[in-house]
Amino acid sequence: MGKLLLIQRDFLPALGEFEKSLEKHPYHPEYLIERVKAYLGLERFQDALKDIQTLEHLQPFSEKIHTYAAQAYLGLGKDQNALGELSQAIELNKNSLEARRMRAHLWNKLGRRREAIRDLLSAVRHNDLLKALSSRKDRLKMRPPLNYKEELEKTL
Repeated sequence: MGKLLLIQRDFLPALGEFEKSLEKHPYHPEYLIERVKAYLGLERFQDALKDIQTLEHLQPFSEKIHTYAAQAYLGLGKDQNALGELSQAIELNKNSLEARRMRAHLWNKLGRRREAIRDLLSAVRHNDLLKALSSRKDRLKMRPPLNYKEELEKTL
């Protein structure tokens, strides 16, 4: 029920559902992650970070947890902390599209266009690779366009 409420962006009732579940299973990673999402939706960033600290002990090698931490830090206006969390997420999963896109946006916000473009290029190339691998008959036909950099610079 809580997940459905999250999808509907009904964060407060979703939070209540996850808190009920966590009363029975206080260290259940899935319930903690879902509660973090509800906290982020409610802009309760400090509460989200408390759950994230617990999750980091339960699942220390989860790139998703670092991505959620980055979202919380961004909400608190702590760009450097967010940048560190996103870098850790990418270190754990070099192909993390979400972390690379978020970090590119943050690099751009900080005026570091070169780093932003590098992350966007990496994300786009990885996305193209996923598309190529998902379609077997077109696998050999997929070639990334040569003008990635020009296209990305237009969007920034």
